[in-house]
Amino acid sequence: MGNPRYENGFEPTEHPDALTVPFTWKKPKKVFVNSMSDLFHEKISDEFIIKVFEVMNQTPLHTYQILTKRPERVANIFGESCSFK
Repeated sequence: MGNPRYENGFEPTEHPDALTVPFTWKKPKKVFVNSMSDLFHEKISDEFIIKVFEVMNQTPLHTYQILTKRPERVANIFGESCSFK
């Protein structure tokens, strides 16, 4: 594919460099964090997921949307307060 972000095709890939981008936006944005993937895919490290949430917490000017098919992983990473029943 032509986009360097897809050099691995559609294999789940972490992009740590993208974590700085929300800090550069001066106006509020609505951000679909992972429109072509699932942040909670088992191939994405817990550490990277936590960094993503830290960035969202540090940039409250923006509204973030994350969709997942793996709510159990959310609960495993973030604890009882995020349990799904």
